[in-house]
Amino acid sequence: MKKKITALLLGAALTVTSLVGCGNDASQNEAETTETQTTEDDASQENQTDSNELQADGEPVQLTGLVVKNAITKSVEEMQWMQDAEAKATVDITWQEVPRADWETIKGTLISSGDIPDIIVGAKNFDNADFVTYDGLFEDMSSYINADSNIKKMFEEHPELEQISTMSDGGIYGIPKYQRFWPSTYLRMYINKDWLDRLGLEVPTTWDEFKDVLIAFRDEDANGDGNTSDEIPMDFTLTEAGVVPPALLLGSFGISLDVYDSGYGYYVDDGVVKNFYISEEYKKLVTFFNDLWNNGLINAETFTNDVSTYNALLRAREGENMANVGVVWGWSASDRFGAALCDQYVSMAPLKYEAGQEEEVSWGYESDVLNIKQNCVIMSAACENKDAAFAFIDELYNPETSLQILWGDLGSCIVKQDDGSYRVQTPEEAGDTEGLDAGNWKWTTTLADEGPGFISDSLSVELPVDIEEVTKDMEVYQPIYDRMNPQTDILHKNFLVFTDEDKSELSLIESNIINLSVTQFTSFVTDGNIEENWTSYCQNFENTGSTRALEILQSAYDAYQGTN
Repeated sequence: MKKKITALLLGAALTVTSLVGCGNDASQNEAETTETQTTEDDASQENQTDSNELQADGEPVQLTGLVVKNAITKSVEEMQWMQDAEAKATVDITWQEVPRADWETIKGTLISSGDIPDIIVGAKNFDNADFVTYDGLFEDMSSYINADSNIKKMFEEHPELEQISTMSDGGIYGIPKYQRFWPSTYLRMYINKDWLDRLGLEVPTTWDEFKDVLIAFRDEDANGDGNTSDEIPMDFTLTEAGVVPPALLLGSFGISLDVYDSGYGYYVDDGVVKNFYISEEYKKLVTFFNDLWNNGLINAETFTNDVSTYNALLRAREGENMANVGVVWGWSASDRFGAALCDQYVSMAPLKYEAGQEEEVSWGYESDVLNIKQNCVIMSAACENKDAAFAFIDELYNPETSLQILWGDLGSCIVKQDDGSYRVQTPEEAGDTEGLDAGNWKWTTTLADEGPGFISDSLSVELPVDIEEVTKDMEVYQPIYDRMNPQTDILHKNFLVFTDEDKSELSLIESNIINLSVTQFTSFVTDGNIEENWTSYCQNFENTGSTRALEILQSAYDAYQGTN
């Protein structure tokens, strides 16, 4: 029985020797004699020949691997799809299993050793800059991706994946993933439709209408419990990445944001990278929120509650089937409010700034971030049997295998139906006894979003309830995405390539931006004095290094677009 090495308890003291792959030691004495080196090379060649012969005879090739996964995910040794993938590729992999939280420490140990396992699996463990900085450590897999490979079929179906994976030297050092079913945006705006109906109101379409609805929620016993003072018209919590979700209302002016990076203020306007934090549109946004605050339309604890308190508030009266809050942003209604209250809420189309405006509204776009992740599998340049390693890697991109990497094993978590389609089972059907929802269940059973894979657009899949719900909630946003060109309208910062120096400089600047933007947004909303303080605020923002950040981003964006 093959040995599996679990790294769940490994920390910073992890020794280099425990992570050694099958390659040559980077610290090998350069003073070795030519004769000794020749002998070692001959031995390596013999080992390579033996490995190939064993594979030809049907015996598995021995490889080493490292997989980065969620801390609650069971061992890959217990995942049937992993055993099947190894068997199909005729390999036997000894795995290191590393929690995502420990990866950066372990990554540093690996890089400094100069010797890595044959295969490393996990979404974006390395970025493209690593392939440049640590040249020679990673294998260029471009020559292995032939017409019959699953990865080639993925690239043919989605050429943009090959584009973001191909380095300037033409090499492909990391294989991306495509998981298809996630929506075009991470956050939607939810409003309590039961409250609207009880008060005889329609879903608002402009900022003025929105304010009027919030006033009605405040004053007119919207939840129907006889108390006109226990409703919270609107609530939100600022993310660690900055002024999100309120900044999504900049879509009212046609500004399209990537939520994952919009906290820094970045967006693209006709090919030019800009920062909204010093724009007139942002000034209008904070002025509007200050007006809402002064009228008691935002939860008075918004800027002091932590995330757990915020989430608890949204469900505090679910036992009474009674909602507390009229408007929030979130992934889905059930995720925000729970099963008892979620049916009261509907997703709300992006608001216009004012009635009669001709400019099209927009919203956040993160489909590429949610459905595409870079460098999910890499191969060591020192791997002694690259053909076998690539055969395994390519098997991970078999669409049926990919489904299991995302949602769990076939036969338990997924059922293949008589017509060749697939159905993702509920946690209860799949054997859950702890009452987990579909979103959390997959993380216990498989690599889920941390894994590689290619789910072809041609694959017929009956989705789990959490994805079905989000798909339905997306309907009011779809007209925006039908006219959007994500390639040019969105700053895909995660697809851009930066030098180590640029990355370091950006990191410092962005830390400054976050510290100022969150503090100043809170001050503008709660204290006002926006007009009086705007000029000094813009100067303070310039002092963060924001202009230099735009220069770095513009250069990387132009390179991504092929314009420099």
